[in-house]
Amino acid sequence: HALGKEEIRHIVGLQLDRVARNAASQGVTLTFDQTLIDHFAEEGYKPEFGARELKRLIRSELETAL
Repeated sequence: HALGKEEIRHIVGLQLDRVARNAASQGVTLTFDQTLIDHFAEEGYKPEFGARELKRLIRSELETAL
């Protein structure tokens, strides 16, 4: 079934928490605002691919930059 906007934002939040924990383990503190969460929720969710696309987008746009 297609995910709702709040479900997508929740998944984005979980993924960003994972990124923040990984950064913290290396002594880096990250904070994310609602604009970033909304960006990933809008750009990263494709119904045909499900939430997997969110993880790919976060990895390509955020994690590689770190």
